[in-house]
Amino acid sequence: MNKYFYLNNYFQVEGTVTKFLIADPIWDGSEKEKANIAIEQAMLDEEQKLFKDLIFIRGIEDNYANLHLKVLEIIINLLFF
Repeated sequence: MNKYFYLNNYFQVEGTVTKFLIADPIWDGSEKEKANIAIEQAMLDEEQKLFKDLIFIRGIEDNYANLHLKVLEIIINLLFF
């Protein structure tokens, strides 16, 4: 039977690793949105330093239409990293 444990505010199965894929944000071209993106990126960078559970994907906008590209990125990371 799998053993579960509580880590980083969520349950995880023993022997597994949880990663989150973060693609590029959707930018509408405004300066306000650019500032918000910079703040969010700084927060993500800080989280990455603490938990090391993020995989950043550059060159793909983070939206539902690009979900298949994120899945391919997961496969590539599992095979080669």
